[in-house]
Order: sequence, then C-alpha cells, then structure tokens
Amino acid sequence: MCSSDDARRWLAEAGAGAVRLEMSGGMGYFRAIKEQVSQI
Repeated sequence: MCSSDDARRWLAEAGAGAVRLEMSGGMGYFRAIKEQVSQI
C-alpha cells in the first residue's frame, strides 16, 4: 500500500511526466507519459 503522494513520487523518479492519478475506493489508477531523455 502507498499514498497518492508516494505513487506520484515513484512515477516522477521513474521519469514519468503528466501524471494523472485517480482514486476509486481503495484502488488507485494512474496514467503517465515517460519523458524522453535528450542525449547530447
């Protein structure tokens, strides 16, 4: 189990942006887009 703040932090650490998180009772659903890393 985790909080919605935990889930947002984990997604951000994984490189996800534009996170959409919805709760429905005890379940959480998320949609995120992994940000592309530019290589120089």
